[in-house]
Amino acid sequence: MLVHRSRRILLVTLGLVSLLLLWGAGSASALYLPIPLEEKVDNSRAIVLGEVWDTESFFEGEKTISTRVTFEVEEYLEGEGPQILEFQVAGGEIGERAYRETDSPVFEEGNQALIFFQDTSPWKIFAGREGVHFLSLEEKEEDPLYRFFRGDLAVEEAEEALEETKPLPERGSQAFLNQSLENSLAQASPGEPQITGVSPTTISAGTDQVLTIYGENFGSTREGDYPIIGFRFYEDHYMYDPTWIRDWSDTRIEVEVNVLGINDYYYAPGSWGPPRGTLGFMEEEGDLVDSHYLEVSYGFIGHQWPLRMVPFYIDRGDKPGEYMTPLLRAANTWSMGGGDLYFHFQGETTAGAREDGKNVIAFTDLNNDYLVGRARLYYVGDNIVEADIELNQGADYNLGGSCPSHQVDLESVALHEIGHWLDLTDLYGTNDREKVMYGYTEKGRVLRDLSWAEREAVSELYPPRDKVPGDMVNRLAGQDRYQTALEVSQEIYPLERTADALVLAQGENFPDALAGVPLAHILNAPLLLVPPGDISPASPLYQEIDRVLERGKDIYLLGGEEAISLQVEESLNQYYSVKRLSGQDRFETAVEIARRVEEQPVEVFLVQGLDFPDALSVSSAASLLRAPVLLALPGSLPQATRDYLEEHQEHIRRIHVVGGEEALSPALARQLDQYGEVSRVAGRDRYETAALVAQRFFPGSLYLTAASGEDFPDALAGGVLGAVYDAPMLLVKRENLPSATSQYVESRRGELDRVFLLGGEASVRRQVEEEMERTLAP
Repeated sequence: MLVHRSRRILLVTLGLVSLLLLWGAGSASALYLPIPLEEKVDNSRAIVLGEVWDTESFFEGEKTISTRVTFEVEEYLEGEGPQILEFQVAGGEIGERAYRETDSPVFEEGNQALIFFQDTSPWKIFAGREGVHFLSLEEKEEDPLYRFFRGDLAVEEAEEALEETKPLPERGSQAFLNQSLENSLAQASPGEPQITGVSPTTISAGTDQVLTIYGENFGSTREGDYPIIGFRFYEDHYMYDPTWIRDWSDTRIEVEVNVLGINDYYYAPGSWGPPRGTLGFMEEEGDLVDSHYLEVSYGFIGHQWPLRMVPFYIDRGDKPGEYMTPLLRAANTWSMGGGDLYFHFQGETTAGAREDGKNVIAFTDLNNDYLVGRARLYYVGDNIVEADIELNQGADYNLGGSCPSHQVDLESVALHEIGHWLDLTDLYGTNDREKVMYGYTEKGRVLRDLSWAEREAVSELYPPRDKVPGDMVNRLAGQDRYQTALEVSQEIYPLERTADALVLAQGENFPDALAGVPLAHILNAPLLLVPPGDISPASPLYQEIDRVLERGKDIYLLGGEEAISLQVEESLNQYYSVKRLSGQDRFETAVEIARRVEEQPVEVFLVQGLDFPDALSVSSAASLLRAPVLLALPGSLPQATRDYLEEHQEHIRRIHVVGGEEALSPALARQLDQYGEVSRVAGRDRYETAALVAQRFFPGSLYLTAASGEDFPDALAGGVLGAVYDAPMLLVKRENLPSATSQYVESRRGELDRVFLLGGEASVRRQVEEEMERTLAP
């Protein structure tokens, strides 16, 4: 189980005064189509007005929390029922555990609301949070929705009034100002505060930027709660926090521009045009004396990805394959947005969008025709450790070209939701409508490219790396092969307990680890190398296992007891679920591993099982294709390999033979024709073969991994790293770059962002690293 820590806001009398860390499920953001009032009425079996008496949260399953709400009905506007009713909403808080779904309303004792219920047995709210209208019962006669039900307003008049004055939920201890449009700004009189300018005129929220406000008659000092600077976050609501004020004088104010959490939904100030601007000068009792325009480019909640290459999967459910294309285009648009952050498609899954350590975009039933997409993020500290997107499988999607007025453009929706994967908030200002992160969409709307605001966000939050000599090659090395594998694990999993499983292979020979790389990648698991004999709890290997993997999860041992001893298995079995994959020899072990990699393999890699050179470069490529790595003899297929190919013959379409004719003979290749199309990748030596693998399987990679071609351990440890970063494995010599490697790197000059060089200077000298830097330099 992942441990998620999310910042939660503690609101008291006059705003946000402290932060409280809770264990929880990060945040979620939802994208809605506008819901006409008549649709709400037509889809509701009961519409009630009343007050929340009590709320009680409880666990549903291991991680999900729901809340039971007791509601006293003052009046049934439609339908009938008891005076006291109970209903359930998703989300809640129990002790230090919190769970939220942003499309689900949040209630507190004392909330007063008008609620649309689509069912009454059990009571179920229509359209989630869009089916709840918070109001004051004492002032209900002035509320446009209540007036509509009393017959005082036509539906068009009510919708227009609601658009202008839609209130946020009232929270008794929450200090934010709900300023209605009826209180139009009076012309400032002599002596009253006036805002004459701001600097900068464009700012981002939640990034510690400070806004300077210029004007007159602000007051030389600020005492008590007012005056205050408020920001217009949503509709006509100005919200504030006294702790944001940095400096105050009669003609100059400095204030932070931040993101604010309300009912576990994060708001950023919008970019609002006249008559009411983004920021306002507020006096006693919330009177808005003056306002001014401010362009807010984006809102940032505060969490970032620890890795710059973010892998993701797609679960298209019963949708045909063409539904994947708009999703991939949207992810690529963010990857090309100008920052050092890239979204890498790992393949398809059927697991759905759930808390499982994998980033998934999935089509699912959202039980709401107007909710088209929802993103969920999971945090550990200030890091994002998982993000998912749920897309409404029942929506009528447009897949490309112009979008008809009756369809929702899928690529536009995906582009918005992936923006939440950067921890960006929705924006609601009148001048935010052309930004990707605008919080509403509509049928027929097409927005498939980032605006200047989103490009600014990705480049500021993930600054592009300068491609200069001395900074492009990162060496990952330990004192030996075992320590180097630990360094690779820590690069992939910088946060504790974030792996889903772990794979162990012997470090004295290559076949088991080679075949195990695709398995490790699919399992979201590091691959570590085990030294001969037993391992003690004090050993670096044991400590890394404990750091990266939660106890009780699976550890896969590759090979028999000669490869990894029974003592190691028994030691690990005390705390983990240990599974051994082995056969009578390396060929059978590779087949046992292959069975766990893919049940219906479409592609397969075949390498020589007696020597390592040609095999070193294939592991990351096989991982990306979810393709098993099988072993062969130079001139024949071992029986275990042949049996596997025959068993999966109906699924296999292509067999990639890696290595020259001396490694795997032409006669052997002809034997393979009966199982699928045979494609050979072979150079004049191991170095050229690796370069050819890179060209064929990684045509647009931004990263490279490189290791010694004169021995195998470092290259095997780096196979999973290459799969995570979509990076091929190149081979180098101890003293220099082989010509094939150098030519490949030179051909990618200006395109590559980083090279991971694996192994210490005993295996790859410092001058090789320097030569790689010179070859990469612009």
